[in-house]
Amino acid sequence: MNLRKATLTDYGVPPDDIPALQSHFRHLDENDKYNLLQVSIKYAPGIETQIYDSIVNCIGYRTMERFRDMPVSENDFYGYKRKTMAEYYHLAKLTGRL
Repeated sequence: MNLRKATLTDYGVPPDDIPALQSHFRHLDENDKYNLLQVSIKYAPGIETQIYDSIVNCIGYRTMERFRDMPVSENDFYGYKRKTMAEYYHLAKLTGRL
């Protein structure tokens, strides 16, 4: 599966858990933010801070593009964002945080 087109369900996130995951991202504590940053660094190298900020602060690509350098295209950005979210989901499930 192409990274650009892969969905959260393609990465093994059950469709029923997607709303809970999105809600979880709106209420991250410091430990969760640290874990998300680590996952971003591992799965989105080079754009880890943009991916992290997008997830934590609910900022989209086009808004972020106005005030930050975006070294990838919009499709690639959202592909990496979904990959990062899915990997964080698996980590959170494993550690009982979700």
